[in-house]
Amino acid sequence: MTTVSIKTAYLGVDKLTPYPQNPRTITEADLQDLCHSIEEDPLYFETRPVICSDRTGHPVIIAGEKRWMAAKKLLLPQIPVAIIPNLVEEEERRILLKDNGSFGEWDWDLFREYGYSDLPVGEWGVDIPLAFGPEEEGFGNLDDSAIKRSLHERFVIPPFSILDTRQGYWQERKRSWLSLGIKSEESREDMKAMGSFAGSVPQYYTLKEKAEQKVKRKLTNKEFEESFLLDMLPKNSQLAFTSTGGMLSIFDPVLCEIAYRWFCPDGGLVLDPFAGGSVRGIVAGMLGCGYAGIELREEQVQSNRIQAERIIPEAKVAWHTGNSLQLDTIFTEKADMIFSCPPYFDLEVYSDNQDDLSNMSWDDFKLQYAEIIRKSVAALKDDSFACFVVGDIRDEKGLYRNFVGLTTECFENAGASLYNEIIMVNVAGSLPIRVAKQFNTSRKVGKCHQNVLVYYKGNPKTIRDKFKELDFSEEVINSVEAENELAI
Repeated sequence: MTTVSIKTAYLGVDKLTPYPQNPRTITEADLQDLCHSIEEDPLYFETRPVICSDRTGHPVIIAGEKRWMAAKKLLLPQIPVAIIPNLVEEEERRILLKDNGSFGEWDWDLFREYGYSDLPVGEWGVDIPLAFGPEEEGFGNLDDSAIKRSLHERFVIPPFSILDTRQGYWQERKRSWLSLGIKSEESREDMKAMGSFAGSVPQYYTLKEKAEQKVKRKLTNKEFEESFLLDMLPKNSQLAFTSTGGMLSIFDPVLCEIAYRWFCPDGGLVLDPFAGGSVRGIVAGMLGCGYAGIELREEQVQSNRIQAERIIPEAKVAWHTGNSLQLDTIFTEKADMIFSCPPYFDLEVYSDNQDDLSNMSWDDFKLQYAEIIRKSVAALKDDSFACFVVGDIRDEKGLYRNFVGLTTECFENAGASLYNEIIMVNVAGSLPIRVAKQFNTSRKVGKCHQNVLVYYKGNPKTIRDKFKELDFSEEVINSVEAENELAI
């Protein structure tokens, strides 16, 4: 490995020039996400200098152009820069290609026009969509339409075992769904939730510092939360808080969308034995699916119905008030798919109802959980999928209860086998701030994922015949307001 002399410095953003032939582009929405990322975690930005070449006599950016663009948008006067001297053009391009960040997108026409496709594929150092074919081939004999259709265009989200909700395309799609007016947190203001605002609000410590500057003294977390925090949050904040100081879990509509598109036949009926808020039902209705959700709390059911009437009045979605232990009497049809997110035992306490699983002992929880899954699978058609979104939970000693394993055991005992195991990576929020103390005192790593478990009831060989080939490249969904089209 050759050692090079790299000069580091802080330079004004106006002193740098972008690389003139960079095929990497970024949407305005993704650029805004990058700006938010820098604001929330400035230390990470400081540790990633923009890399420049001085071959032309002044600094030209060869890695970090999107960070430079974000710095300009944020009106930062200077940014950290690392200048590599004496590079030739081929070396500049190689570095540029390897700097494949998560906030940009490839413009494949520019990629070929600027001659990057002439490099051997093994030296690209980037993730190239699978449509490009064997590794030993270049771009010469590829169909243009295959190049332009990325995996997230064809399948909504790349169908990998890792779902990364931090990606720009995921966040942009989520914003489009939420702009419909979905408010899953309505009627949940009296819930009790574990944790605190400090673990829920990415901007917590920045806002707290601003509040302290305003009152010219240090504030306890309690003082800050009671007197300042809620008023300082943006009015369009997507966070929802409980009256006891925790953040409610709001189900991700993008996960709903891909679950239905991937694992439910067109127009199929979805059964949700742990309905909770409105998200899963409204997304099902928007996609033309039927939906039957069962929920203990009447006030939540009424709130969901009101939202559905406003957003999808013609859709075949229904919420039923009741205990899913009586699922076989509440739901008398056969479902084409099961999709749900069960309560994570006592992590969130949803009500004081004695039938609420979140109020039970762990032993009673396991028995009733297994029975509800058994009845759900019995109501599922043969050769169909079931999908549960779960996360492991700790006991009073801090040890995991293996809730993920329990869920699979219950499904397999009910006649549905584990088919896909998917990890959904969540936005870290304030976790980077909290994890150091947490790890030093307990050796507990920061948890920023959920498990998306997909089961199949029947013979997997029938999947090819029952489920059509997917390609959503040209699809556009409209919102209920004709003038507000959502490209989702």
